[in-house]
Amino acid sequence: MSGTLPVLSAAALGALATAVDRRALVRPYGSMQVGRHVAEGERLDALRVMESLQRAGLEGGALVAALRLAEAARRAGELTPQPALVWSDLDITGSRDTAVVCNELFRDAQESVLVSTFNLGHRATGDEAKGNPVLLPLAKRMAEVGTLKVRLFVNVKRLDYMAEAAEREVEDAFVGWFRREIWPWELAPEVYYDPRSLSAAGSSSSCLHAKCVVVDDARAFVTSANLTEAAQLRNIEAGVLLEDAIFAKALRTQFESLIDRGYVRRLTRGLAP
Repeated sequence: MSGTLPVLSAAALGALATAVDRRALVRPYGSMQVGRHVAEGERLDALRVMESLQRAGLEGGALVAALRLAEAARRAGELTPQPALVWSDLDITGSRDTAVVCNELFRDAQESVLVSTFNLGHRATGDEAKGNPVLLPLAKRMAEVGTLKVRLFVNVKRLDYMAEAAEREVEDAFVGWFRREIWPWELAPEVYYDPRSLSAAGSSSSCLHAKCVVVDDARAFVTSANLTEAAQLRNIEAGVLLEDAIFAKALRTQFESLIDRGYVRRLTRGLAP
């Protein structure tokens, strides 16, 4: 066989195997003959597959076995969750919306939520209620599910006016802003940051730049979008949603290893109950 064969559904491969086994599909294969056993949309591809297997010398039991093996492999692939493209802005078809996905993840959480973002920037204007609207669904879910464990990893930076301030002062200033502008709701998540981001001016520093959400060790959303209205509603951002428990748990464990090894610091003053 040469070239790339079409990808047939498990149902089509199984139907072809059954037809060959019952001698309802015999050489030379034709479009109409093959079309009796598969969906119209797969008829031409199925014909190409059968012709290729014929050229390879497969017939009878060997042909049935090859088709059954391909069916089993394809069925396993169909059972494996497929990543979903998630996009912000411009109403591009074929993808899910970033804001909708975040809202859905927060709303459906049952046991745990891990969130990492570089930027949380939000400031209420006029009579607008305080609090980052992107995080409001998560705050509501925490109020509904009292046992929900929420951890937020965020970048904390030293602002220019605090160039000479002690790390504790920078932390307290961040927490004050966080509780005033970003998360004014009663129940607060655990908040962690990379203390290397507070290195003194002129020295090498680092930042926590990862943007992702992990829910219940079952769903993981990795994205270029921060947890801001600009990123979710106006910017062009790309991400992927995976319904994959193995990956979700691995991603959550990766972040929690930062805690275990002391690479990130938990903010407790003004946050911990």
